[in-house]
Amino acid sequence: REHMDAGHWPVYELITRHFLATVSADAQGSQTVVDMKLGGEFFSATGLIVTARNYLEIATFDSWGGHQIPPFFVGEEVRPSVLEMEESRTTPPPLLSESELITLMDRNGIGTDATMPQHIKTIKDREYVSETEGRLLLPSQLGVALVLGFKAYAGLPNGGIDLSLPNLRRAMEQEMGRIAAGQQNKATFLEQCLAEMTRIF
Repeated sequence: REHMDAGHWPVYELITRHFLATVSADAQGSQTVVDMKLGGEFFSATGLIVTARNYLEIATFDSWGGHQIPPFFVGEEVRPSVLEMEESRTTPPPLLSESELITLMDRNGIGTDATMPQHIKTIKDREYVSETEGRLLLPSQLGVALVLGFKAYAGLPNGGIDLSLPNLRRAMEQEMGRIAAGQQNKATFLEQCLAEMTRIF
C-alpha cells in the first residue's frame, strides 16, 4: 500500500474485495413480510435478519438493510398497542456511487470484473451521468431523457422491450456464457441477436 499513489489504493481495494466476494459463500438471511388489515385499510411490514454474513464480511460496499419484527403466523389476529398518524413526503432514491453501481451490475449479471469499470466510463464519456463532489453518479438531462425515451418506446405496439432495464443485456451475457461453455452455437446466437436488434431499431 505504501508503494501506491493515494488515489490508486481505493481502486485496488475495491477490485480485490469484489473478486474475493465473488468466490465467497452467499450471505444468508431470513425475511418476513407481514400484510394486515386494520380498520378497512391494508398495511405491510417487512423484517430481515442476516443469519450468516459470509461474503458481506468482505464486500463492505454492499449491505442488507432491514430490521427485526416480532414473529407472526398466517391468519393471526393482533391488536396494535399504538396508532400514530405521521405526516411525511416521498423522497427520491439516493444517488449511487461507482461501487454501488458495480454491485447492482453484478447482481443483474451485466459485465465482468474487467468490463464493468469500462461500462461506467462509457456512460460518463457520453455525459449520461456526472460525478458529484461526494463521488456519486448524478444523471444528466441527457441521461434522463434517454431513459424516458426507452420507456416511451417500450409502450409502443411494436416496442415491448424497455431498454433502460437490464433484462436484454443480462440475457445476452448469459448466452455468451453458454457459448464459452460450449452449450450454445455462436452463429445461432448472433442471428438471434441481430434479429432482435433489427426489430428494436
